[in-house]
Amino acid sequence: MDNKTIVKTLSFYVDLMTLHDENEFKIKGYNNAIFNIERYNNLIAETSLEDLEKISGVGKSTAKAIEEINVSGQLQALETLKNQTPAGIIDMLSIKGVGAKKIKLIWKNLDITDTTALLDCIEKGELSKVKGFGEKTAQNIKETLLYLEANRHKLHFAEAEALSNQLLKDMR
Repeated sequence: MDNKTIVKTLSFYVDLMTLHDENEFKIKGYNNAIFNIERYNNLIAETSLEDLEKISGVGKSTAKAIEEINVSGQLQALETLKNQTPAGIIDMLSIKGVGAKKIKLIWKNLDITDTTALLDCIEKGELSKVKGFGEKTAQNIKETLLYLEANRHKLHFAEAEALSNQLLKDMR
């Protein structure tokens, strides 16, 4: 597994911990570890548990989480939080410029659990009344949601290329 995939998995875990009000120090610890792993020159998958703990910001629990990702391809704690989170909330995490803290405000304050309800809320002018969201932010979110919806069933070039290469390989 490459470093980028590990960082992506840990970042998603941090987002879900934020949504579910996990310990703030644990979240900061993981963010610190992610920051340092992104700058790590060696392949994390080939690094021993002891050497992982020597990376600045990576403690024992984070090192064990990284090892679990390397061995099994997933993180059980992440899967648990994922199962406790509505699918629409996870979709909202892909909204550009809106982080987990703002998604948490939308979820907890407005009881919105999907992008359709969020778009409806924006059109009614309710989102801009929530602290931390102005009219401009609401409009940016609306534009992003409309863009995501318009492109929902389209493949990115990189995905299409990987699929076409696999198809060519299978045909040969």
